[in-house]
Amino acid sequence: MHYPAAQIESDAKSWRAIRSGDIPAHFEAHVKQIFEKLSIDPVTGGLGVRRLATRITLVGIVVGVLAGCGATKIVTVTQTVTRTVTKTTTTPAPATTAACGGGDLGGSFSEVSGSAAAGSITYALTLTNTSSATCYVSGIPQLQLLDAQGGAVPTTVSAAQSGQATAAKIVLQAGASAKADARFSPDVPGPGEGHPGACEPTAHQLRVTIGGGSVTVPVSPPTPACSHGALRMSLLAAS
Repeated sequence: MHYPAAQIESDAKSWRAIRSGDIPAHFEAHVKQIFEKLSIDPVTGGLGVRRLATRITLVGIVVGVLAGCGATKIVTVTQTVTRTVTKTTTTPAPATTAACGGGDLGGSFSEVSGSAAAGSITYALTLTNTSSATCYVSGIPQLQLLDAQGGAVPTTVSAAQSGQATAAKIVLQAGASAKADARFSPDVPGPGEGHPGACEPTAHQLRVTIGGGSVTVPVSPPTPACSHGALRMSLLAAS
């Protein structure tokens, strides 16, 4: 049987196209038919993998055999498969932060420079986490002024602003600090303090009760607190 010249020319063009990387549409369709006969999915290569990016490189070798009935085509198919692997890791939930106890803290109660005005002065209470663990402080701790020997002197604590919002938890990493301000009068006597001399005994220390424990910090410089030790305190805040 005579092999048509047009078919020879078509095969030659296919061979040149394959070598140049430009595969004719009719030849690509022929390869898809081969895939179907082999039960291969032309999109995923039959692997059925989700999110599978498949690139199919066709290397064709066309052999024209001029036999009595036509031409034989031998096609070699090479598949390059790229897979995307998703790895999921679980981060454990952080442990609950405990309240700072007195044994976790150190600090000071010191005059704020330039704060004296209208017979009052401001001292800053600073509490520092001296432990190795994270803990938190909140609100206004219980306070007691002490003399040089550690004896209690009159102390009354109130919020500097009535109706303050609920205090926030101030989380302190090891070495971090929180601060609250105390406003009081060191030398203007209040009701019932009309006796000569200082309005109240001089405070040298301040005992802070917090988190089920207490810590005693120095008062610097030592001072009386008039009106029976009236301290108007702000909420603890990060410093």
